[in-house]
Amino acid sequence: MAGTIANENGTVYALAMFGPDWASNPEAKNAVDRMVEANQSVLYDLMATAYRGSGAVGCKAWSELTETSANASATGSRILRVNYSNHDNGNENAVGAGAVSSGGSVIVDWKVVGVREYVVAID
Repeated sequence: MAGTIANENGTVYALAMFGPDWASNPEAKNAVDRMVEANQSVLYDLMATAYRGSGAVGCKAWSELTETSANASATGSRILRVNYSNHDNGNENAVGAGAVSSGGSVIVDWKVVGVREYVVAID
């Protein structure tokens, strides 16, 4: 069930972030695949821990933005750098602490297509 939900979430995410031609963009496909895999893992942990009886604490994982910056590029796109930290409550349930990475940085290249702005690359 976690896989089905994660795949459905991935389709919605892909269309919203990368536009209707997302599957033909290898960077977009890679980003969506990574998001689906991460989403499936979190959903699995939630399902495995949330319904274990009275007083059980379900798994939660979240990211927090720590810094952002935006710059225009020479090609007319907009580069957005996002620094983030990841957190989980694994120390409160059976998943265990450290189930998610500590965080990192993502560089996103946005481009206007018609009246919408889509991601064209993620590093």
